[in-house]
Amino acid sequence: MLKNPLNNKPSHLLETIGWILLSAYVMVLPIGHTVALRNLLFFSLIAITIWLALRSRIQISVPIVKPWLLYAAIAFISLTYAIDPWYSLGEIKTEIGFGFMAMVLGATWVRTPAQLSRLMWVVIACNVFLVAGSLYYALPVLAQTNMPLIGSFNIGIGKLSTYIIMALPFIAAQWAQLPERHRGFKRLLLGLIVGNIVSLYFTGNRAGLVALIVEIAVLATLLLKYHILSHTGKRMAAFLPLFILLLAAVSLGILEIKQMGNRASSATTDISAAISADARWEVWGFAAKNIQSRPLTGGGFGLHAFKLLNPRYQKDNPKHNTQLWHAHNTLLNIGVQMGLPGMIAFIILIATALLQVSVPLRKTHGQRKVLVYSATTIIMFVGLAIKLQTDDYFNRDIALFFWLIVGALTFTMANPNTEIQY
Repeated sequence: MLKNPLNNKPSHLLETIGWILLSAYVMVLPIGHTVALRNLLFFSLIAITIWLALRSRIQISVPIVKPWLLYAAIAFISLTYAIDPWYSLGEIKTEIGFGFMAMVLGATWVRTPAQLSRLMWVVIACNVFLVAGSLYYALPVLAQTNMPLIGSFNIGIGKLSTYIIMALPFIAAQWAQLPERHRGFKRLLLGLIVGNIVSLYFTGNRAGLVALIVEIAVLATLLLKYHILSHTGKRMAAFLPLFILLLAAVSLGILEIKQMGNRASSATTDISAAISADARWEVWGFAAKNIQSRPLTGGGFGLHAFKLLNPRYQKDNPKHNTQLWHAHNTLLNIGVQMGLPGMIAFIILIATALLQVSVPLRKTHGQRKVLVYSATTIIMFVGLAIKLQTDDYFNRDIALFFWLIVGALTFTMANPNTEIQY
């Protein structure tokens, strides 16, 4: 932590700059074609953090080290059997190296409930930007019969829907915790929640809507099990899940009807037939056979391992040629890359992170705000897990955002009654 900031103006200035860099990084992370800017912000923040640490002005936090070391060790071992070792090494640097550093930065700069709340407002500001972009792109095509799927700022429909699933629980948490005197702002946040669901509908991502419904079910369960909101908050929060559930169910129904209408031109309106014809079933089965045939090894670390390991698979399936270059499931992709050891190490890493952020709920102690964030993060974990069953977006910006948020939560969740002053 920074020491005596009021008596040390340079350190206080660097702390402010650090928070500006962290906030800017979170803001630009999901926006397409900003890799150079992201890297500039990321490495500038690392440089400031190291400088303050060397001057004993900040304490670097490194959570869940052992699971990370296990996962990294298996990834490095995979270089010995990788189809393209140089590609795999680059992916290890980006996905494991940068992911680990993002988590450390989050854990180092966010160490109190107040700082965690500050970061959540930055997440909300980023979400406003994405949702506004999505709705802006959608408005000109609303009158079209076959409306195209809508993304936002060049990040694509899959990533936008994943970001929405990750951000919505935190928006709901901030909404539920705002005092009654901020009714106008609460209405704006409620409008943002509606905007997220509308944007999710425009992506055409049914897995995202299913994930949202599951998140609501988990939210209702946690609200019943734990006393994490005030009496007024409980009454208002009881309305929010029902409201979102209704919107999500209606959106899912409309989307399915629309999809059936599109399929009618292809001479099939049978939902079960359309589901069974989905290319994912085939690629999931093939990936499982890959893992079965090479349980201790794979194609090497990196999302392209499936294509490298099975170079003819796309060519032999011309109907789904653009879809079948990876397994469309995060855990199966890891199995294809590193076999069962990689899958086990990944599960241990995610499970350890989940246990870390759920400490307040499991021990039922800490400030109410901390309990709310703990419950919210569990909801985000569950929603993301559902979302990643039908595609694999747990890489690059999505993974970096996830690990930064997890890092930001780990210290506060493990020390829920601590109020550390920078």
